[in-house]
Amino acid sequence: VPVFGNGSVRVGYSRLSFDRSNAGDISAWNVMYLHSLSKRTSLYTGVTRFDNDNNALAAASNSGVGAVGEKNFTFAAGINHTF
Repeated sequence: VPVFGNGSVRVGYSRLSFDRSNAGDISAWNVMYLHSLSKRTSLYTGVTRFDNDNNALAAASNSGVGAVGEKNFTFAAGINHTF
């Protein structure tokens, strides 16, 4: 969604479900703002909320997305330049 002339807001949702029974699910919501400084350079910032079920197979405490049964947020910010 375009905002503030040079900016845009982006929203996303993702979900991981396993075919196995009692394998748990993982879902994530994210919101991001992108601001163009020029044709080739932009700034971005965003936040993502992860929600791991108590049986989530893919969750791991060292992966940055939380442990089994844990809900947490991650934050990102940066600059992107296309050469």
